Amino acid sequence: MEESVKANDVHIIDRADIRKARRSLFGLSVPALSVLGDGPDENKRDVFTEISAAVAGTRANRGGRIDITLSGDDGAIWQVTDPMPFPPKAGAEVRIRKGAMGGFFLNVGGRSYRAIRIR
Repeated sequence: MEESVKANDVHIIDRADIRKARRSLFGLSVPALSVLGDGPDENKRDVFTEISAAVAGTRANRGGRIDITLSGDDGAIWQVTDPMPFPPKAGAEVRIRKGAMGGFFLNVGGRSYRAIRIR
C-alpha cells in the first residue's frame, strides 16, 4: 500500500476532502462517483441541497441574463435565468438551493431567482 501511495497509484482521501469535492461540484451535472460516496449504500449526510457564498463579481449577458461569480476555491459561475433588475454587488451573500425537478434557485437580497451553473 505504501509503495502505491508513493507511486501516486493510490490516493487516500478523508471525509473533509470528499465534502470539499461535493461542494465544488454542487450544481454541475456529473455522474455518481463511488469515490465521493455516491454509492447506493452510502450515508447521505454530506449531500448538499444548498450552499451559501459571497459574490466575487457579476457580468451582464445578452437577453438580460446575469452571470454571478462566487468567491471561494472553485470560483463557480451561476447564470440567473429570470430577469434581475439589480445584480448583487461584490461581497453580497447569496444562497443557492436545489428546487424541484433539477432546478436551482439563487436567493439574494430577499428575492429568489432561477439559476443554472455554467462553470
